[in-house]
Amino acid sequence: MEQQKPALPIPGTGAQLVVSAPARDVVHLASGRLVRIQDRPDGLESLLDPEDRGADADFDTEYLRRLVEEIRSDEAAARVERWPEHRREVLLLGPAGDVLDAVEAALSAWGADVRRADPGSDPVPVPRSGLTVLYAEDARLRDAWTAWEARAGDSAARIRAYREGDTVFVDPLAVAPVDPTAIQVVGRRVAASASPEELDAWIRTAGSPPQPLDDAARTLLVARVVELAVAWARDEPTLDALRRTLWKLVAPTGSIGLHPLLPYPEAPERAVR
Repeated sequence: MEQQKPALPIPGTGAQLVVSAPARDVVHLASGRLVRIQDRPDGLESLLDPEDRGADADFDTEYLRRLVEEIRSDEAAARVERWPEHRREVLLLGPAGDVLDAVEAALSAWGADVRRADPGSDPVPVPRSGLTVLYAEDARLRDAWTAWEARAGDSAARIRAYREGDTVFVDPLAVAPVDPTAIQVVGRRVAASASPEELDAWIRTAGSPPQPLDDAARTLLVARVVELAVAWARDEPTLDALRRTLWKLVAPTGSIGLHPLLPYPEAPERAVR
């Protein structure tokens, strides 16, 4: 059996040239697409292979330059598709720390224009458009969300994430006035509890957790926030379901739950335990 040659990276891109038959003239793009190049000159394989010392000194590098330019153009189009330009404005509102640092890094890497604001600033900024990600680790910061949401109205989409001890929640994505506010989500949770008064007291008085989230819990939280943010930016078909779903992570047990919340003003149901 003929030994298969490994694909060769094309410099300055995320693409690779397939050099084994029957795909010898095929380029695998970073997006996963396979494209066949035309009029491939002799010597291209040798030029790309760092272990090939027999590269043709007379090789026309203009072909490689044009190939790289076309691939980069395709990669730029893919980045625009990943996060559309008209929805790149994202505000992070919450305490400094590793959670929002990780959220900022992830959203920025995927194409969002991220800025941050201190929830203690006066006044707390209210964007006129775009997406706001709110994060809190105690009841005091979450109490401020009610006034903020009243000021914001439906000017911006909202993702609310928060800790209650070592349990982490991400509220349903809010994009319209009919979507539940932070206080309405809490009301649904309390109504669904077997111990509503005790749960309500805990939610209203929970202090800052004594230790940060571990790496796995933080990764799962950031992934959920990014999932909602990308769905909003791309107006994905999953958007309606994400507007009705409360995400819950119980870090000590590793339990992850998705809990449906009925849209307002329908009567609350025992949906979250």
